[in-house]
Amino acid sequence: EMVDFVLRQAAAEGLDVKCTRSNMRAFDPGRKFGCAICMLDSFRYLLTDEDILSHLKSVAASLEDGGLYIIDLWMPKGDRIGGWEDVSWSERRGNIQVDARYIQHAETFDPKRRTFDDELIFKVTSPSFNSTITSRAKTRALLFGEFRGLADRNGSFGRKGKFYNFDFKSKYL
Repeated sequence: EMVDFVLRQAAAEGLDVKCTRSNMRAFDPGRKFGCAICMLDSFRYLLTDEDILSHLKSVAASLEDGGLYIIDLWMPKGDRIGGWEDVSWSERRGNIQVDARYIQHAETFDPKRRTFDDELIFKVTSPSFNSTITSRAKTRALLFGEFRGLADRNGSFGRKGKFYNFDFKSKYL
């Protein structure tokens, strides 16, 4: 559905956009790019070290020399897992109201696999429409040191920095 949405939006803007669907663990787009971006915390769907290493190998093979890989990734603060999140926000445009909630289900945490369930709940209301959309999935809790170790093990990436909460003035390595 998202590929169709992107193609429709691009066509409406007169843009020539190509989309493909692939498994993020192993893929080959058939060409190289200057930048790759993994958005919306989807990196956490890679549940094992092997999944992550395979993904990094595919990304590295898809980048031009000197290419940049940007990952939007929630990580626990500090050096341990905890501080589970339950966050809500709302947005209104005209007569459409969207209430959203993001929940990390601490009770599902598997310390051996370092996985847990997280959930997004969107309640959409308008004068003629009322619906709740829920998405719950198993994700990986990955500490920054673990991520750095896996990236180093892959051997294809240097580090430019870690930025917290999109604050590009607060850079951490």
